[in-house]
Amino acid sequence: MPLAIHREDAAMLSLPATMNLEDEQILKIGQLQIKVLHTPGHTPGSICLLIGDHLLDGDTLCLHHVHIALSYTVTFTG
Repeated sequence: MPLAIHREDAAMLSLPATMNLEDEQILKIGQLQIKVLHTPGHTPGSICLLIGDHLLDGDTLCLHHVHIALSYTVTFTG
């Protein structure tokens, strides 16, 4: 199974990653396009994934407040 991680978190793995993720990188799975957004916070290599107008957010800590999203989708409008 492929293992992808942002390069700033790669040292945390016990196995080598098969793909290093970078900010603004576009991943393609069939017709689906996924944009990688580097969102350092919880770890230096934290990321979010933007699929169309849906943002997949893992465990992100933001400056001046705590934001923890375990599994939800945000839909952007406008």
